[in-house]
Amino acid sequence: MPKEKTTEKKKSDKDKKPTKVKIDDKSAKKKDSSKKGDSKKSGKKSDKDRKSKFADVDKGDTANKATAFAKLHFNVISTQKWLAAYYKKYKIERKKKTDASDDDEKDNRVRILNAHFAMTATDQVICSTLVTAAHSSSKKESAGLYTITEENMINTVKLSKDLHFTFGRFLDSYDTDGNYCPQLQLKKEEVTKFIETYGVTGGGNTSIYLDSGAFNFLMYIIYRNRVLLAESAFQMSQYAKKSSVDDRAILFSLRTIYCGNLLKTMFSKVDEVSGLVRGTNIDKEDLDDESAKKGKNDKKSKKESDSEEEDEDDSEQESDSDSDEGSGSDSD
Repeated sequence: MPKEKTTEKKKSDKDKKPTKVKIDDKSAKKKDSSKKGDSKKSGKKSDKDRKSKFADVDKGDTANKATAFAKLHFNVISTQKWLAAYYKKYKIERKKKTDASDDDEKDNRVRILNAHFAMTATDQVICSTLVTAAHSSSKKESAGLYTITEENMINTVKLSKDLHFTFGRFLDSYDTDGNYCPQLQLKKEEVTKFIETYGVTGGGNTSIYLDSGAFNFLMYIIYRNRVLLAESAFQMSQYAKKSSVDDRAILFSLRTIYCGNLLKTMFSKVDEVSGLVRGTNIDKEDLDDESAKKGKNDKKSKKESDSEEEDEDDSEQESDSDSDEGSGSDSD
């Protein structure tokens, strides 16, 4: 007898069981290990693993840990904010990383890498130099207080060879009715305390008093000084094809702006602060030896470039904490 035909229903796509894809655990582990290897080779730590260089610093009576770290007295974060505002007029073209999440505005900004430390050092030198020179021509009051006037300060710039070389051209532009302190984001109490403690070369002198006009002129000169340095440092960075302005750009701008003893004092102080921040000082003998200077720079360039982003993150983190601490103050 012929066998009965059996009909089988065709399985639809929905009824079909999904085929399992076998994952090669070894290949996955290799990819994961290769990523870890790349991070080790680059030497960069994740945000969780990296510790801020300011973390263990005791700020003492300074405005913040960053200022204390550099052994300065004027608020370096205020200087950083001033620099950031000044450089907003410039846009930098840089190659974006494929995994970059920053917006265009942040990606095109001029990055500030330790330049605020160097510039704050020059603020203090200008303050001390100008006040010391003006003190010699000030009058002693009956109570033993030396009052420095606006006229004393202006005449000091006119008569001092070093100060006139840099700032003499700006005397005619000075506005006696202007208010320059807020433009610098400096606190008057901070400057006054510095003058009383370190204002006169060789030690503190609490018997010095700057009247309102003298203080305003001092702020004007510091403002002019910042603009000169910020512009020179930026142009040097552009020549070097860098997208950031660092403390070295400030340091090597000094010779284009100052002369005489003021230049020597400036260079010594900025080099000292730069050394504290970077952990090394520039050998002054190499300044006139181009071959030696080039050799040292070539060796340092890779290490410095790797640490640039970490330095910027430290400064921005400290800037945020400083804003929280000083919320409501007129300097922030």
